[in-house]
Amino acid sequence: MCDERVVDSIINSKILKSVEILMLILSILAIPPILVTFRNCLNSNFFHINIRLIAAFHCVCLFIHCDARCFLTRVPYIFGLFGASYSTVFMVIERTIATRKYKKYENRQKTLGVYLLVGQVNKSANPYYLIFPEFVAIFVNIIAFVQFSRLIRINRNIRISDTTNSLGQKYQVEENLSIIAVLRVFTKCDFGFILIYFTLGIPFHFFAHFMDNAAYYAIFESTKKSSDTDGGKDSNL
Repeated sequence: MCDERVVDSIINSKILKSVEILMLILSILAIPPILVTFRNCLNSNFFHINIRLIAAFHCVCLFIHCDARCFLTRVPYIFGLFGASYSTVFMVIERTIATRKYKKYENRQKTLGVYLLVGQVNKSANPYYLIFPEFVAIFVNIIAFVQFSRLIRINRNIRISDTTNSLGQKYQVEENLSIIAVLRVFTKCDFGFILIYFTLGIPFHFFAHFMDNAAYYAIFESTKKSSDTDGGKDSNL
């Protein structure tokens, strides 16, 4: 049975309406720069094609995340959120492989980006097969953050120690260093966002049933959405 009082409190909540309007405005404003960034990611010659594919997919996920908030249902919203949160992880995987296979990576690993995208889609399509996907997202991003620092040291050691490399191999090492340096800035920003965003959402797994419905939706909208915890609340309606 639908509890009319609960529904009425949600519909008439000024706090919830204000938060929804604010999130809608921010999402709409985010769409144009995301589209511009998507185009730049695909057309940039500075990055390896595999990195460009992952970066472009990151923009697609952000677009889905914002667009779904404006017009669509929660499923693409969640997919976009978790798809974007794993971009750093798969970029680290790609650069780790590029570092380990630097002697032949440039010419023989063109399809790696496609496989990584498939893995990222699979990881993001249904994140709630895990009990607490936020914990997993934070954990793997911590590993990726640390690995970026390791990759810089490894490539610097290769540049200094291996003097027998061909010109193409030396170019690959320098490309690794330059790309990792750029991606490290992105990693720091993305890691900070994920750490704050998901950390704020984790308590709702534990306290959702003790909160007022309107306040719950208002606070949750400003941090994240979860099909699991929302389901717990929806059962009261």
